[in-house]
Amino acid sequence: MCQSLTPLYIAPCITPPASAIIDTRRKATSSRKCNSTGTGPRRNRFRDRQKLEILQLRAEAEVLAKRASEMRNKQREHNNDNALRMINTNKGTTKLARHYQGPHDSLLVDAWKDLAKRHRMLRKYSENENKNLRDVYRTQLETIEMLKKLLQNQEKMKVPVLPYSAYNSN
Repeated sequence: MCQSLTPLYIAPCITPPASAIIDTRRKATSSRKCNSTGTGPRRNRFRDRQKLEILQLRAEAEVLAKRASEMRNKQREHNNDNALRMINTNKGTTKLARHYQGPHDSLLVDAWKDLAKRHRMLRKYSENENKNLRDVYRTQLETIEMLKKLLQNQEKMKVPVLPYSAYNSN
């Protein structure tokens, strides 16, 4: 390899040992990676983390679904209990009614109808009273306007009055 053995050319002719050569090229990777022991495929930590998260979310979903069904059952029990409800009727008296779900609602429906009639009657009464008050207000405004005009006309027609001293001077 080396042509001359002069000291200047000795250094470039020396080849490093095979263990010192570092390969800078990327090695071809296979789809099956080896783990640290070199005996089998490496674990995909990202995929494992995703699987674990999915399992945790499924468990949490089961717990939440169970809790929601318990809350629905409590609400149903609360609605179905035979609690007495106070309902105002159109006569101003108080009627006691049991609240049931299903065909037993007729008493409750009747009470609500009575309440609606009472509210309708009160609304009509209020509307009539409101109309009457507007009419009174309108007539008062008209009266005020007539009084203003009357006072203005009276001022125009007013004869100037001489002071008292003018009458006594003669």
